[in-house]
Amino acid sequence: MSKAFVWLGLAVCLSGACERSCPSSGAGPRLTLAQPRVDVGTFDQDGPIRRSIALSNDGREPLILAGVEASRFCSAHIGTPTLAPGASGQLDVECRSDLFGPLRESLLVHSNDARAPNTTIEIVGTVRPRLTFDTPAINLTMAFGESRAGETRLVGTLASEAHLRLRDPRPESIDVDLLPASAGQPEGLRIRCKGDKTGNHVGHLVVVTGLEQAAEIGLSWACKVVGTLSVTPTTLYFNLKEPGPKVQFVEVASAQPGFKIQSVSIREGPFSAAIEPGAPSRVKVTVAQAGMDPETRGAVGTLVIVSNDRTEPRKEIAIMGMGRVNLR
Repeated sequence: MSKAFVWLGLAVCLSGACERSCPSSGAGPRLTLAQPRVDVGTFDQDGPIRRSIALSNDGREPLILAGVEASRFCSAHIGTPTLAPGASGQLDVECRSDLFGPLRESLLVHSNDARAPNTTIEIVGTVRPRLTFDTPAINLTMAFGESRAGETRLVGTLASEAHLRLRDPRPESIDVDLLPASAGQPEGLRIRCKGDKTGNHVGHLVVVTGLEQAAEIGLSWACKVVGTLSVTPTTLYFNLKEPGPKVQFVEVASAQPGFKIQSVSIREGPFSAAIEPGAPSRVKVTVAQAGMDPETRGAVGTLVIVSNDRTEPRKEIAIMGMGRVNLR
């Protein structure tokens, strides 16, 4: 092919004679959004969230809007499904606001625009709560024998109208105080964890508000009480399918001076336990295979360690045996 022929074809194309066969930025339909990212602002919970998004067809052929793929909280209605070249239209967007917090949604517009058949519209905003606490949970950590407290106040459009009371009796491991409104702050709660028992203590309080809307709200709490005793591992696992004796060791220590293991025992399960001779802080745990049914598939038990540790004088360790027992 000669260079003259190539240049001749290009000249014809530029003159508009082959508009349909030559690449052109304006050929075919073209969907243009006035706002590909829409900030709907701040709305009250359960209030209407509606916005209109302008769009146009900047191409040379009719634009067909086939539909809008909704998200979990937002959907859109197409006012005019077909737009002539140069014409404009709009999408009417509506979002749910039954859950408060950040709103981050995406809508997908399907059209016959060959360059962008699936166009994304991002919807962002914030839903203000009717009534909740300013922290979703109270989490406190303390040493054994100590106590810690955390406070939370009401927030939301109904916060100044609420009057709190506990629906149920409080749990034994915490104290709960109702905080009166003061200094422009609405009512709230103070939770105090009592560090008289080691471990993780969790729960959920339900509070009556005295309102028709948001009649009850909840608050989760967690208290971690750290003792002086440490045990490794915290759970024993045995592979019962392995041949031969099945033995594991538990290392026990305490920051308490003069620490001593006083006794060990198995509360349940086909296991035995003993303090290792020459290693008073080590416990030997063995699968008691004698007398086991050869068809045994899995076993569970509990190792009980009694010591002079003041924070956890009795420590229980879960034992799990997995698989069909191999007695060889």
